[in-house]
Amino acid sequence: MDFFQITILSLVQGITEFLPISSSAHLALAPSLVGWHNQGQLLDVALHVGTLGAILIYFIKDVFKMSAGFFHVLRGKKTEGSRLFCNMIIGSIPVIIVGFIIKSYGFSFRSMTLMAVNLGCFGVLMGIADRAGTTGNHLNAMTGTQALLIGMGQSLALIPGVSRSGICLTFSRILGFARPDAARFTFLLAIPAISGAACLTGFEAYKTGKLMALNHDLFWLMGGSFVVGLLAIHFIMRYLCSGTLMPFAIYRVILGILLYLLATGHSLVAFLPPLL
Repeated sequence: MDFFQITILSLVQGITEFLPISSSAHLALAPSLVGWHNQGQLLDVALHVGTLGAILIYFIKDVFKMSAGFFHVLRGKKTEGSRLFCNMIIGSIPVIIVGFIIKSYGFSFRSMTLMAVNLGCFGVLMGIADRAGTTGNHLNAMTGTQALLIGMGQSLALIPGVSRSGICLTFSRILGFARPDAARFTFLLAIPAISGAACLTGFEAYKTGKLMALNHDLFWLMGGSFVVGLLAIHFIMRYLCSGTLMPFAIYRVILGILLYLLATGHSLVAFLPPLL
């Protein structure tokens, strides 16, 4: 893998992991557009590990708060940290169960048509939820039931095109959480999800000997997505203090339409003049 490909994939992952536009769909699309071979699941996970590092650094205060909350739970002490820790664990249960089922039965969702439909449909749902959602709830008051519902939404993101951040924000807005609080829990919820996927895939790669062969590429991919991810988190957290999710919903619908046309063998040239 050359430096240009590493740079492009790092930019794609770092930006799209935190913007609600589906990182998996963009990572699958990038090789198709430029004629590369698909980078494979192991390198995809390496990119996600880089963005995991960005989450841990940006939300370092919450990470320490949840770490302390773990010990508070053991002592039966109710604190903000223990509540946040418990909600993150509860919210992670659905994706663990669904991920296990998908892996056990060998389901594959790497279809461009499916990604296109998911981008558009879930983009529309996100836009509706964001416009209709209230902003009265805050993360400190999140219940276990609400965390579970958001986690159920996250499990849908195992299908490319849904977007993990997008569907979590959608469910959070439906439940009435303010956008910054919704984004904060969405990113914290990524910690166990990405960690679990990285450990599982890394162990399998180690057993087959693929991990050592890709060591150099893994290092650069993780570093690149880490830096870009930090910038993307900073942008989206600042933006959601006053902005809406509608621009991302519109982008998803447009991209979904273009991908669907490509997947079904249509020429985009015939559709562009009426749009100009």
